[in-house]
Amino acid sequence: MVNFKKKLLSSAMAAALVGGGVGLISNTASAIEIAADHTGQALIGAVYVAEARHATSGEALATGVTNIKIVNPSTTHAVKARIAFRSKVDCVEVLDFVLYLTPADVWYGSIEINSNGEAALVTDDDSVHNLPNGDSWASVAGNAVNIELFDENLAAGDYNEMGMFEVIGAYSVTNTINVPSDGDASTPDSVRIFRTMAKPDLARIFDAGINQILSLNSCNNGAIAGCNIRTDEPSSVQLRGEVEMNLTVGGQTQTFSYMMTAIDNGTSVVSSVDGSSLVIRNPVFDVAAASSLDMGKRFITGSQDSFVEIERLLAASSVASTYDNSNIVFITFPLKYSHYQRDVTGGNWWSTPYNTTGSVNYSITHYDNQENSVEPPAGTVVSGGPVTTVTIDTINSCVEWFIPSWRYSSGWYSLNLYQSSGSFVGYQGIPALSYTMDFNASKFLPNTNYQSNTNLENGTCTIDGTGITVSLP
Repeated sequence: MVNFKKKLLSSAMAAALVGGGVGLISNTASAIEIAADHTGQALIGAVYVAEARHATSGEALATGVTNIKIVNPSTTHAVKARIAFRSKVDCVEVLDFVLYLTPADVWYGSIEINSNGEAALVTDDDSVHNLPNGDSWASVAGNAVNIELFDENLAAGDYNEMGMFEVIGAYSVTNTINVPSDGDASTPDSVRIFRTMAKPDLARIFDAGINQILSLNSCNNGAIAGCNIRTDEPSSVQLRGEVEMNLTVGGQTQTFSYMMTAIDNGTSVVSSVDGSSLVIRNPVFDVAAASSLDMGKRFITGSQDSFVEIERLLAASSVASTYDNSNIVFITFPLKYSHYQRDVTGGNWWSTPYNTTGSVNYSITHYDNQENSVEPPAGTVVSGGPVTTVTIDTINSCVEWFIPSWRYSSGWYSLNLYQSSGSFVGYQGIPALSYTMDFNASKFLPNTNYQSNTNLENGTCTIDGTGITVSLP
């Protein structure tokens, strides 16, 4: 009934000077990159679904279980990672926790609707504490995790039964690590890292905090070369994420899956002087549960962040895929939450490249299989809501699904994304991940990101010293 077609991402765009204290973004010869093998230091899950609702009525149009697996493929390094789930409309963080991944370890869990009708995390894997953040472990008999996603900070119309999620690999440890004393003379104050090691032993390292562990292990320059605690070695902090979704629509259930988008170190790691090819360039970077952390936050040393660099990597002016008249399109704006602004008076808005309301303008051009095209389409059903009749269509959610009014029985389409007018952000288009679902066939075909340098189909884009100007059709 439904299958994702995985989008292939384009290469990073040219270097640019960006605002907000981020500084000069490194050029593409040494920049971070999308991992072709789906393995990297940071992962983005474009969508999870326990329940998809109608845009206006709130009716559940689809229900399901989203199964997630996070793999540490290293057989020598244990990895501390943080996973966070975000809501459908505003990408508000609704649950986060630390993953304790021993060498060659895998964590598994699911997001599903519980007996209270709420989205909940369910897992009995020993790579997590018995949430919320207890001292026991999920694998202990009777301690399986079944915790509802939080909804206290959600605005009206937002919900956590559908959304996206992120995984950040903080640092790795290998060999033998000195740990803080627990006051028990019979317990050694060092921990050896190996496959099948006990998770409480690993927690003695990861729960202590990076600075204390670095000090105890004489890593005076941070988690860098020559230290058994590492953030900067590409092979030591590598994660892989797989997502399986079982959705029920109209009484029929089908399984489909996708690989999480992996952000990894660039190709010039060896020759990089400033570390700009590394995903995380902060040698004392750490993560903690119940502590909000945006993707890219503190990835660079000092007060600098790298979320603009990650956005530049994901940005697209257009997304393209084949289709037939039973397809539904999913699109996610992974770091949209970083653009939410609030002033001292309580006013709030979204910054460029989004409209001030948080929406994104788009248009679709349809092609059939004989190169004929029609533009624009007659309308779009967004989240099952009414057909859009305004001149310029908009996507309002962080994670959205919509049904275009397909003009041919099959062919390919170009979904064009337009920046709002405003300050220069250092890339064209909008950072986005996109999938096409096929209800009637087991297809798995790519949605491809591509860039237009100066001309956008159905519009124009001009870049000069003052910024980016987009003219919509």
